[in-house]
Amino acid sequence: MVLRMTARILTTAALATAAFVAPARGQTVDQGVFQLFVNGQPVGSEEFVIQRTGSGAAQTTLARGTLTLREGTVMTQLQVTGPGLTVYRYSVQITGGDARSINVARTGDRLQARTVAPWGEELREYRATVGTLLLDRGVAHHYFLLRPFLDRLPNTAHAVSPLAESEETLSGFELETGTREVGGEATEVRIIRLRGRGGAREAWFDSSGRLVRASDEASGLVAERIPSA
Repeated sequence: MVLRMTARILTTAALATAAFVAPARGQTVDQGVFQLFVNGQPVGSEEFVIQRTGSGAAQTTLARGTLTLREGTVMTQLQVTGPGLTVYRYSVQITGGDARSINVARTGDRLQARTVAPWGEELREYRATVGTLLLDRGVAHHYFLLRPFLDRLPNTAHAVSPLAESEETLSGFELETGTREVGGEATEVRIIRLRGRGGAREAWFDSSGRLVRASDEASGLVAERIPSA
């Protein structure tokens, strides 16, 4: 469901209201930088940090990312809860030619998204289950949400992308183990393959469970982790 409101001017301050109040920072689970390519051409980088507080049902995981692209910057915050990584809140701030903000909050079995842009404001809803994934368009580190599937692959999974204003059913999950080149070095990886709308996707995890590569055939995106100095 979509509700759009236009015919009003929004200030920079209004665009900033999308960010939510994050929980206290806890243990750092992972952090790093991806180099981003689209159709084989470098388009920018993505720096991210994933932190966790609490345990069991009280566990909260917060993933923050900054994408530095030619056309602007995209800053994301994703909050998931529990060991199942249930989507709770999400925000996006975009600067540049497509400046806008998106704020997503879970309400029961729905994800309610509010977009604020110079042209006005839009409200949108997505279906949400316990296992719904938030894999936003062009954001590589969100594929860390697939890590639990290393233990048990699902038949299908529901995924939402607020930036693409879409939701879809992912299917065709497969798991492969092998040696691949990551950051110029031979690395033992476990590869989750799946199919989404428009084509195949992959997420590579190293022996420590860190996401080291992600790709999306539909958009031509490949994200490769840059080795730590």
